[in-house]
Amino acid sequence: MRKAKTAEELMLQLQSDIDYQKKIAEKKERLKKNEEEFKEAEQPILKDLLGAGYEVSSLDELVNTKTLLPDTIIQVLLKWLPQIKNNSVLEMTVRSVSAAQKNTFNGSVLTEIFERTTSDNIRWVISNAIASSLPFGIAEWVVKAIQNKSYGYSREMLCDALVKLVSPEESRIILTSIYDQLPIHATVALGKVGDELTMVFLESKNREYKDKIKKEQKGSVPYNILNTTMKEINKALMKMQKKGIGKLK
Repeated sequence: MRKAKTAEELMLQLQSDIDYQKKIAEKKERLKKNEEEFKEAEQPILKDLLGAGYEVSSLDELVNTKTLLPDTIIQVLLKWLPQIKNNSVLEMTVRSVSAAQKNTFNGSVLTEIFERTTSDNIRWVISNAIASSLPFGIAEWVVKAIQNKSYGYSREMLCDALVKLVSPEESRIILTSIYDQLPIHATVALGKVGDELTMVFLESKNREYKDKIKKEQKGSVPYNILNTTMKEINKALMKMQKKGIGKLK
C-alpha cells in the first residue's frame, strides 16, 4: 500500500512543478495588473472629490467611511458613475453612494447602470445602494425590476427597498408573488409589512417549507435556504404576534 504524502512533501512537489509555478506567477501578474488599472481608473474621481473638499486616498477609504456622505460628494460620484469602465471601480463607487442621506438624489443613474451591466454582482450592489439610500424617482422601476425573474438574486435587496417605496398592500402583493424566487429576503421584507394577510401567508409558507426540507439533504444548498427562510419566518411571525397581529398557529 502506497504511503500517503505529507503536506510538506506535497508542497515540495508543487514548488518543483514548472506548470504550477507558471500559474502562480501568472496569477500574481494578473493581480498586479488589476491593482494598477484600478488605481489609474480611480484617480480622476479622487481628484474631483478633492476639488469638492473631500480628501481620501482611495475609493476603499471612502467606502469604509462610517458616516453619511454630504450631498456634494454624492453628486460627484453620481456624475462619474456612467463614465466608469472598470467594474471594480464601478462597484466601489456604487458602494460609496450607499452612504448618501435618504431621499436626496434621483436614482435614475443607478437604474440605468443596473439595466446596462451584465454583472450580477454590480446589480446586487446597486440594489443594496437603492435600499440603503432610497433615491427618489424610481419607485415604479423598483416595482418592475423586482418582478423581472431574469435579474435573479441581484434583486434581493430590492425587497427591502420595495417596502420603503410603495404601500404595504402593494408590497405584500408583489412580495408574495415572487416569494419562492427570493424567499429569505422576501420574508424579511414581509415582516416589515406586518399585517394580518402577511401573517396568514407566512404561516402557510412555514408549513410548506417544513414539508419540503424533509426531502432535502442536510447541509445542501436547498436545505440551507429552506432552513434560513423558516428561521426568518418565525422571527417575522413573533414580531407580528407581539404587535397583536393574529396568533401563531
